[in-house]
Amino acid sequence: MGEVGRQNVHQVAKMTGEKQDKYREWVWRMGWQEMKILKPDLVIVLFVDPEVCRQNILNKQKRKYTDGKNMDQAEEDFNHQMRAAEEYRRMINENPGWWVGVECCQNGKMLPPEEIFKMVWEKVERKN
Repeated sequence: MGEVGRQNVHQVAKMTGEKQDKYREWVWRMGWQEMKILKPDLVIVLFVDPEVCRQNILNKQKRKYTDGKNMDQAEEDFNHQMRAAEEYRRMINENPGWWVGVECCQNGKMLPPEEIFKMVWEKVERKN
């Protein structure tokens, strides 16, 4: 997905209503049409239950760019995280076959990496 897709999702999550639509259209046009940034053939979004995600964030090592905090600005804002997840799901619904999702949790627990890898690989093989 690269920066065009990821940044678009997080910026749109900060907006509401018509501003979201205008921004989406502008970013896609600027990134892939005017600037000719390579458009990926497939975008795979890994979904993690909010509670599991939050715990993973809290368990992260402190990073230099967070000024000694466990979380960066986007990670601190749980509502932003939920809006971004909604935007990822919207992108999947509006772009079937190009954007696909993988549910990485079951019954509130993270699936083993091998299972997640298998699901991701199935999405890649279906695209080919």
